[in-house]
Amino acid sequence: MYQPLANFRDDTDAASTAWSIFWTICFLLVAGFVIDTANAYKYRQVLTATADSASLAAIMNYRELEYYGLYDKQDENYYTDDGNAPPEGYARARTAARGIASQIMSTAKNGAVIADQDVELGHWNGAAFLPWDGASAKPGTINAARATAHRSSRRANSTDANPLDTLLLGAFGGLDWWDIAAVSVAESYIPGCYTDGLMAMGKVDMSSNNSFYGEICVHGEGQENNGNKNPPVGISVQQGNFFDLEVTVSSPGAHDTMVDGSGAYDPDSNIVEVYREESLMPSGIAEFDALRDMLMDPLSASPTDLARYMPDYILESVTYAGEPVVGDGDYSTPLTVAEIETALDVLTHPDADWPIVDRNPAGNGPLAATDFNDMLAQAAANDTVSETFSGKIFNVSCQGGPANKVINFGEPVTLSNMAVVSSDCRFSFNSNITVASSFLLTDHNGSNATVQGSSGVTIGSGTCEVGTGSKVMARGTIDFASDMTMIRSQIVSRDEDVYYAAKADGLDGTSVHAGGNIFLRSQAAAQYCPGATTDDLIVSREYYRLVQ
Repeated sequence: MYQPLANFRDDTDAASTAWSIFWTICFLLVAGFVIDTANAYKYRQVLTATADSASLAAIMNYRELEYYGLYDKQDENYYTDDGNAPPEGYARARTAARGIASQIMSTAKNGAVIADQDVELGHWNGAAFLPWDGASAKPGTINAARATAHRSSRRANSTDANPLDTLLLGAFGGLDWWDIAAVSVAESYIPGCYTDGLMAMGKVDMSSNNSFYGEICVHGEGQENNGNKNPPVGISVQQGNFFDLEVTVSSPGAHDTMVDGSGAYDPDSNIVEVYREESLMPSGIAEFDALRDMLMDPLSASPTDLARYMPDYILESVTYAGEPVVGDGDYSTPLTVAEIETALDVLTHPDADWPIVDRNPAGNGPLAATDFNDMLAQAAANDTVSETFSGKIFNVSCQGGPANKVINFGEPVTLSNMAVVSSDCRFSFNSNITVASSFLLTDHNGSNATVQGSSGVTIGSGTCEVGTGSKVMARGTIDFASDMTMIRSQIVSRDEDVYYAAKADGLDGTSVHAGGNIFLRSQAAAQYCPGATTDDLIVSREYYRLVQ
């Protein structure tokens, strides 16, 4: 063999250097893989948090401009004539999503991780997100937003490309960047507790032998007030109460700290099985002041509140230049979201004629409680209850002597499609009166019960039929005697307690909210109204959650 080649073959000087270079490259590749993969996973977590925040910001801004729209300072009059919200509503959602994303992940370092095309509005049906096609969906059905956060080279717009550069793999492994993305879907919803059941800021106190069936909720927030003991409890239950396994009983703490009474561990009641820890605030009490102001002066009310809370039978009675503003006068046909939204400009016009009765029949003073009571008695005698009261808001004053302090619903008639509001009157319901599809609210609060009902009162029509429920709201105590029937309706005491006793089948589709405590007397049975919807039952702000 040629000697120089043989010498080269046999020469081992500096072999360790070459070997070290080889292993150094291998170690750098392994280290690069570990470091760059860990960095990619870290960014993936940050992108997930960013997408979560962006999807929540988008749907919150789209659904409730009044509360969240100050973020991007956009105009609240964003709905178009057909009731949809392009392009301003979509733009507002996207602006909010991009703004939140840029605060979490700086654009200077990360580029725009969320661009306009990465934010979609649509409908969450409980299992899947259905993107809005831009034409068919109405605002009432757009309940979800999907946001996709990127550090990626593959973006819909190439100018938005922002892949995550590698630290070592690019130099030694030929992988210059990672493409990473995270998707999140957030929806608006109203918890089931707000639509069927009992919710108290203090405790729900149940005497014996009550029964609860179906998808209803019994919740006590457990705040120390109005006689709730210290430490406070959320649920106080005696023996003999029964809870179907579909019922939810809840308070913010554990069962052994938030539930007391002889029935707290009753094996025949199922209460331990259906109990869960959850913190919920009764929404009816939070909306009380806004609803009072809306009924007393609709022209000064928030357009959002008018669209969401003003009863259809009142809206359909508003006229402008002698013509109805919205609807066809058929109270049995609910107004659509689009119909209400497109009529808001006229409904809030100073020249709109709202059906408010706030003067006495002679026209020389405010409508007093005695005037209202006389009107009801006369209408009952003449069989003109519907003509006298339907489609109107009665703003009643109780200034004056003791005889003028109570609105007495004292006739055995059915009142429907009406509203009564007062700043200082008490409400008294005599036996055998039915208040269906109506809205009664009083701001009175005193030593006597603000709302009091005799045996045999019916709130709602007595059936689960859509659109027949009523709302009775008061700042003070509400006390209904035995044999009360309340179906597809709502009772709210803003600051005080609610006492009521119902007959055996008299609490279907019931929603009771109390700023104090709820005391349920014996022998009642409560269940939900099948197919009931929140718009028929409750006044409530929306909640938001991540669903994907």
